[in-house]
Amino acid sequence: MPVRRRLQFESLESRQLLAVDLSVVDVQFVDPTDWFGSATGVTPVEGQKIALRAEVAHSGLTTSDPYTLRFDIDGVMIDVQENLPGFSPFFVVRDGWVARPDVLHTITVTVDPDDTTAEMNEGNNSFSFQFTPEVPTSLPQKFINPLAGVENVDWIVNGYVDVDPEFCFDCDEDFRGNASITRDFHNGIDFALINFAQADEGVDVLAAADGTVTLAQDGNFDRWASFQFPIPDGNRVFIDHGNGWVSQYYHLQRDSVTVNVGDPVTAGQVIGKVGSSGNSAGPHVHFEVQRHNSPVEPFISPEDYFTDPAKYAYGNDPVFHDLGITTAFPYFRDVIELPSDNDALPAQSVSLFPWVVLSAIEPGDAWELKVYRPDGSEYVQPAFAEPIEFAADIEGSWQWNRWWNLFLENPEAGNWRAEVFVNGTPVGSETFVVGQTLPELRVIEDVQMTGDDAGTIQFDEPLIIDGRRTPIDFGMVSENGTAPTKQFIVENHGFVDLEIISVQVPTGFSLTEPLNATIAPDGRDTFTISLDTSTSGQKLGTVRIVSNDRAASDLDADGDVDGTNFLQWQRGAEMTSGATLADGDINGDGVVDGDDLSVLLDQYATATETVFEFHLEAEVTPPLAGSSASAGALAFWLGNTEPDRGELVQLARPTHSPVSRDPLQLANELLPLPAAATTDPSLSAGLSEDQTSLDIALGELFDAFS
Repeated sequence: MPVRRRLQFESLESRQLLAVDLSVVDVQFVDPTDWFGSATGVTPVEGQKIALRAEVAHSGLTTSDPYTLRFDIDGVMIDVQENLPGFSPFFVVRDGWVARPDVLHTITVTVDPDDTTAEMNEGNNSFSFQFTPEVPTSLPQKFINPLAGVENVDWIVNGYVDVDPEFCFDCDEDFRGNASITRDFHNGIDFALINFAQADEGVDVLAAADGTVTLAQDGNFDRWASFQFPIPDGNRVFIDHGNGWVSQYYHLQRDSVTVNVGDPVTAGQVIGKVGSSGNSAGPHVHFEVQRHNSPVEPFISPEDYFTDPAKYAYGNDPVFHDLGITTAFPYFRDVIELPSDNDALPAQSVSLFPWVVLSAIEPGDAWELKVYRPDGSEYVQPAFAEPIEFAADIEGSWQWNRWWNLFLENPEAGNWRAEVFVNGTPVGSETFVVGQTLPELRVIEDVQMTGDDAGTIQFDEPLIIDGRRTPIDFGMVSENGTAPTKQFIVENHGFVDLEIISVQVPTGFSLTEPLNATIAPDGRDTFTISLDTSTSGQKLGTVRIVSNDRAASDLDADGDVDGTNFLQWQRGAEMTSGATLADGDINGDGVVDGDDLSVLLDQYATATETVFEFHLEAEVTPPLAGSSASAGALAFWLGNTEPDRGELVQLARPTHSPVSRDPLQLANELLPLPAAATTDPSLSAGLSEDQTSLDIALGELFDAFS
């Protein structure tokens, strides 16, 4: 237990005794979510954020009088400045400091620290005590890493707990004092993927230890690429491990949560997949550990918390993740999805944009890109003649996406190679072919922008990648309402005509503006899809664009998926001398395996045709009047019963499938009207009189709970 004692201070000046007094009566460790409840009385463990509740008394002052209360832990001070409440004593809670291992922490809380109020007793203004954090022996089981796969191959750590208790610009720092790897009030560990293409493959999120599920939320959009305001709802799971310990998993992929409230889980059990739902700027899982509702930074003492702790984000050798060659400039939205590559070029002068993803980069690390001709000699371009050092002000960035304009002047035909070096060591390479002319399809969602935003459209048009798991949402519309439309752009950044064989849309949608049969090199065309609102229900399915775009399995870029490609895959799978991932990693997951062979077989069967796919969804709500479902929906809307969000989500997605229930049917099942109410003529009349507004209101209400 901590040693707690009051500090005695001598008055700074002689004063006439007044009927005025401020005092700190007591200071206790507290659950930060229960400000006025009982103090926990539990000493923080290593890495736990310290939450303090100060009990303050006053007399002879009014509620208009201001006061200052200073919390000081080891010289790190935070002031709370408010007006006095109309009662005494009162409580003030402050948290944010982190308990460091093997440190005797000194806590002092002082009211009126600058001695601005004349009091009859100056000796009771402060309360002080000391404590040493405990080793987390109360943790029932050490954690495993919450993502499947291998660190620095399948995922990286790119965020830690902010241990600076202040909230201000540039006053955040992680447990090692670095500011570039955390942000203000960030209370968890971020386990991240390098792009959404990897998330679309499906990366499992695992229960980090045995426990019981206390929250399971699903159904929210999962592809945010920037922080949003107001903050959107996310998909998450909470697990109670006992003894006050809880783990939390945020930003999960929609319709991926596999557990329900009350389920027992074991360490390593799949509970969902990595996404980017909620307030998220890319695919990752925010893994947060709490003890008595106070966040814990487990990496402050990793061996005490993890069975196999991940390495710190930097301070180790830089890690190469991916490299590509494209002829379309990769904006940020391209990089975070996966740039549309083009590694088949004509034998003519051309500009390329190589891009690379690295992690564990630190100030002073240097990169360089070298390009080699078919005969193995280096092609020297002045911009890449010398290594370029990462700037000192990056403070050790977790990941860098770099792109450059590489100009090839009259290149000879053959197989070229681009290679990335970090600190003089080769870390990754990519081959490209000169002398082949192929089309290259790129699909973008057309974002119509006006006014001051119009000039930023290139940055805001989201790239749609083949096989995108997150559907394009047309929203919720009333039956027979105005049909919403969405426009999509198809670009050809290849060097010969892109031939559009067909565009197929799912049932419930129609193609109201088709694509041209041919899109010239550097050209673009648009197509428009409209939602059919004539029938109610869930509308979802796949858009399929069939074209002569080069298949991923066409590894030698000759325009055909043939026997040569099978030999290339075999060479990559066996990793024989001189083989690289480029020889067979068709799906881009970093390994050459049976999954690549499966794609190769599928594309071999379709010869020169390539299918590009992405998904759509919408909800068309039926009319309200005249049905029992309508009566139940009206009960929902009138607020006869307070709906439980967890029940609603479970009813909407009982098996966590992408098909949600009809909202009116759902409301009726959740909140049915009593039988007598359904025969009330005044209720029936009310349903008929204002059907449209009720329909809209119900749709908005359902949105709020789904």
